[in-house]
Amino acid sequence: MANFNGIIEPFITLDDEIRTNLIVVNTDNASNNDGAGGLESEYTRISCADHKVDTCISYVLKKRTREINGIRLPAFYEFEGEAPLVFNQITNCKKAVMATK
Repeated sequence: MANFNGIIEPFITLDDEIRTNLIVVNTDNASNNDGAGGLESEYTRISCADHKVDTCISYVLKKRTREINGIRLPAFYEFEGEAPLVFNQITNCKKAVMATK
């Protein structure tokens, strides 16, 4: 929160109505963005569309895991072979998110 407050410090002296309408924060849906130690509730927060798409796809398509000889293999999408372009886009979106972090 200290880093966030440092970034918005130039805007803190603005009129309350202007400040709360001016500052919009883009985050993922993590619960640590709310409540104590999270973002101030006075600011508008919008969720990252890429995170929402990934959550939906991950839930609907459900990543699977397998074990071979007691070794757990990396998670995979069961239907990746059926729609390779869709899954390539998922991979590229995740790379874009990681690159911006």
